Amino acid sequence: KFGSITNPSLDILEEIERTHKDYKTRYFYLCDDVFLYPKDIPRAYEFCEGLIKRELKILWSTQTRAETINEKTEPILKLMKKTGGQHISIGVETGSDRISKLIKKGNRAEDVRKAAEIIRRNSLYMSAFFMFGFPWETEEEIQQTLKLLKELNPTVAFPYIVTPTLGTELHKIAIDLNLIHPTFEFEKFYHESPEMGLSINIPKEKRKIIIDNVLEVFSEHNKKQFRRTLLKRWYFYYTLMKDYMILKNPRVFLGHVNDLIKKGTGGKMDLNDKNVIITGASSGIGRNCAIEFIKNGSNVFLVSRNKEKLEKLRDELRAINPEKKVYIR
Repeated sequence: KFGSITNPSLDILEEIERTHKDYKTRYFYLCDDVFLYPKDIPRAYEFCEGLIKRELKILWSTQTRAETINEKTEPILKLMKKTGGQHISIGVETGSDRISKLIKKGNRAEDVRKAAEIIRRNSLYMSAFFMFGFPWETEEEIQQTLKLLKELNPTVAFPYIVTPTLGTELHKIAIDLNLIHPTFEFEKFYHESPEMGLSINIPKEKRKIIIDNVLEVFSEHNKKQFRRTLLKRWYFYYTLMKDYMILKNPRVFLGHVNDLIKKGTGGKMDLNDKNVIITGASSGIGRNCAIEFIKNGSNVFLVSRNKEKLEKLRDELRAINPEKKVYIR
C-alpha cells in the first residue's frame, strides 16, 4: 500500500527507489485495489509524478476496479504509461450481470468492456481475473463469461474456482444449498480445488468436465497472447527474467523450456526415481498428488500436521508401489 501524502516517510516511492538502487530490481507490482478510486486519485498522481521527479527508470503494474477507469481517470493512465506502467489488473469475475448482482460485485460487464477499451487506448496491457462455480451459475452463464474473455482479449487471464472460504457469507450459502458439507476439510478450500462445489444448476457429474474445458480455454488464450506479444515486449520479459535471476540460473530456465517442449509435443515428464516433497499431503490435492507420483515411480516425502492420516496414506502408497520409498513427517 502507498504511504499517506501527509506522511512521506512511509511513501512507497522511497521503498521502490531503495530497492531499485540496492537490488537492481526494475519491475514492481502495486497491490492496491483502490488505486483509481475518486478519493485516492491525488495519491495516484503523486506516485506517477514522484517517479518522474526521482527519474526512476522502472516498469510497474497495479490493480483496480473496472468502474474506476473512465474519462476522469484516463489522464492518470496516460501518466502511468509515461512512467513505465505495464499492466492494469481488473477483477472481471463473470460475464453475467445476474451473477454480478448476486455476488454484490458493484459493476456490470459493460463497465469492464469500457475499462478494457480505455486501457488499450492508452497503450497499456490488461490482466483480468475470472471466477467460475458460483452457487447459482448456469452453463449458459459460464459461456457468457468465456465470451467476455474473448471480447476483452486481456494480455493475461486468470481463471479461479469460486471458494466459499470459512466464515464468509458464501460459505454459509454453500452449506445451505448442500454444495459442501459443514465438516468439509479446510485443506480443500483453495481457488484451484476441483472439489469446490460448482452450482445447484449443474449436475455433479458434469462439473469437472466443465471446469476442465474452462481451464483449457484460458490456457490456450494465455499461450496465444504470450506468443503474440513476445517480440513486441521483449524488454519486459527480459526484465522479469533478470529480476527473478533466471539468467543467473540457466539450468532452471532450461528446465522450464524443456518442460514446455514436452508439453507442446504431447510428451510426458519422466518421474521415475525422482524425489518429490509434498506439503499438506494428508488430504485433498496433496494426497492425490502423492498417489499420482507414486504411480509414476517417484519416491515421495510427505509432510502434514495430521499424523494419523499421513500414516494411513503411507501404507496405501506402499501398497500401490512397494519398490518406492515413502517418508512421512
